[in-house]
Amino acid sequence: MDEDKIKCPCIKFCNIPYTEVDTVKHHLYKFGFVKEYWCWDKHGKTSIDDDNTFLWVDDSDTNFSECACSYKKMVIDAMAPNLNNSDPEEDPNALDKKFFDMLDAADKELWPGCKKVTQLSVVARLLKIKLEYRIPEQSYDAICQLINDVLPEENNMIGTNGHLARCSRISFKKMHYFPLTPRLKRLYASQAITTSMRWYSENHGHDAGVMCHPSDSEAWKHFDKSHPSFAAEVRNVRLGLNTDGFAPHGAFRKQYSSWPIIITPYNLPTSICLKEPYMCLTALVLGPSNPKHKIDVFLQPVVAELEQLWEEGVVAYDISLKQNFHLIAALMWTISDFPAYAMLFGWSTIGKLACPYCGKHTQAFRLKMVNHPYRKDKNKFKKNREVIEGPPPSKNGEQTLREIEQLGLVKVIELNVDDVNKRCGDHGWKKKSIFGDLPYWKANLIRHNFDVMHIVKNVFEHFLYTVMDVKGKTKDNVAARRDLKLYYRKRKGFEDNERAYYTLDKNQKKVICQ
Repeated sequence: MDEDKIKCPCIKFCNIPYTEVDTVKHHLYKFGFVKEYWCWDKHGKTSIDDDNTFLWVDDSDTNFSECACSYKKMVIDAMAPNLNNSDPEEDPNALDKKFFDMLDAADKELWPGCKKVTQLSVVARLLKIKLEYRIPEQSYDAICQLINDVLPEENNMIGTNGHLARCSRISFKKMHYFPLTPRLKRLYASQAITTSMRWYSENHGHDAGVMCHPSDSEAWKHFDKSHPSFAAEVRNVRLGLNTDGFAPHGAFRKQYSSWPIIITPYNLPTSICLKEPYMCLTALVLGPSNPKHKIDVFLQPVVAELEQLWEEGVVAYDISLKQNFHLIAALMWTISDFPAYAMLFGWSTIGKLACPYCGKHTQAFRLKMVNHPYRKDKNKFKKNREVIEGPPPSKNGEQTLREIEQLGLVKVIELNVDDVNKRCGDHGWKKKSIFGDLPYWKANLIRHNFDVMHIVKNVFEHFLYTVMDVKGKTKDNVAARRDLKLYYRKRKGFEDNERAYYTLDKNQKKVICQ
């Protein structure tokens, strides 16, 4: 080994070439370790401490399912062996100790002398079979009891699943909630990732004024200035909430809506910040219809946990520093497309007041009457007129909350919410957002973000289809040209079937495609 490069122990390179450390990490994630490389003799180690051998089980004779193997890899990652063999300066707290004790199940024999499977692998495989084949809980309990009866008396087989709550009714709309706190604590229990949770506070080496990470943004810096005690502990976690809906059975023409709510920790480096392993699925709202503005009903446990993480925090164990510390987390902003923005923020994004910044100052108008004289007026519209007025001043969180309270709007979880909010009139607001329950929310510089993918994708597609003159997808169609004739002065030489001057010809299209 040299200072910058080590031998790559992945399956593809088998400890032969010297490679940069970051590239080695990428290869290990992609290809995995070379088989039977238990003693790191190619990396300066002569033996492995006996205390750590429980993680390196030779499973060449095992027949674990993919679920069991994946779970075992998670356990190994969470408790990567400490090859320095240094005693911890401090023991984990009681709650975290339960998690570390649970990892012992990765090497716990199902019965004395059993070398083929472990307690953890059996549990993982049984749960996978239960979910894959939709086995009812009573049948699952019976199978577990039968296996328990067949095994020797001194076994570590799990019991029945009777402690799980049962419900005989079919819910119209349901929600699955996955607590966030244990996963945030687990980020600091992993030897492989805990140092990356402090990455944002270090010198990244890029030029000042260049935003390479959310920590370089003005919103991040504003939050640090507003909450200096929170910023003083670099291990405190900053979060972002993402949500979007989709129809999982749309291909089968079945009406069903699925709304995942994902929370992402932004402490991590840019290269892994938005990777799948570090995106925490916190809630999943399922039902035959879109929850729309009543999504706040399902956000209640999420907001309640975020509020608890801010006001009370939680004791976590940092395995890299061998310390217990008080972990606090804060939600920096949400990320969504425009329709989901209306659901989270409470502002109606359809109709005349669709723009949340212009609001009542908007210059948009709608022709409601079929025979309105303006429909055929070609001179009274704003063609060739310049708008020199600037945009209206933006409102901060306190001003927005004050406006909502003055209108008398309430949250959707309140009684008679529909009647109360309707009486408030049409001001663009439809509800009081549940995110206002977070003590720091109104002080955030940026509270909601639009998904760049949706905006860029939609604008680019419309532009490309129009200049490429794609049939059925271009915005320069016959209907659009007839509208121009109806509402504006007719442009000379701009007939229905005439090619527009900005569209590309056949040779130009070939150049673009190449």
